[in-house]
Amino acid sequence: MPASIASCDYGKMSWDAKLSRPLTLKGGKRLKTLSDVRGLFLDRFANITHSPTIAHAGELLLVAAQTGEPADIEAATDQVERALMSQRLIG
Repeated sequence: MPASIASCDYGKMSWDAKLSRPLTLKGGKRLKTLSDVRGLFLDRFANITHSPTIAHAGELLLVAAQTGEPADIEAATDQVERALMSQRLIG
């Protein structure tokens, strides 16, 4: 995961914004907000530095949290879904 996510000033971002659609992980956990995804990424991907798919999802997640724009949230949701699929965390 890009270092920028771990070191970002979360206080100035809209992490409570809802994803454009919920994403359900294998095992049943549902990701509904940018904050849910941020927590998962910090927990599961903090040491992954070689995945362009995860890195791009992290970058789009930051943009979505900064702007709160629906188009940015949708782009982040789409890329997060691809990243989770690449890690076989969703089907």
